[in-house]
Amino acid sequence: MATKWHKPEEIVTTLRQVEVLVGPGMRRVDAIREVRITEQTYYRWRKQRDLARHWSEDNGRVRDGNRPTEGTQTASGGERTTATRRLGPDTGHAHSVGGGKG
Repeated sequence: MATKWHKPEEIVTTLRQVEVLVGPGMRRVDAIREVRITEQTYYRWRKQRDLARHWSEDNGRVRDGNRPTEGTQTASGGERTTATRRLGPDTGHAHSVGGGKG
């Protein structure tokens, strides 16, 4: 059996159809079957869509793990702080607290 390649527009439409069917109370697995795709395909497409949304929202920028993006805060509402750094005993080079590479 030949592999069917779906166009991006078809994928978006199919994912939307599943969301619409699940809305009024249909089980997700039944909605997936109704649009005639496998569960594995549904979850793979959804993952790809979510990754594409993530990168489009960041405009392709790679996030710095120590600095929040604009508008983000910690759960307590305060500012996020960076790891404390100290000087190494003999070298004078900065080392991260906790022994990690840094």
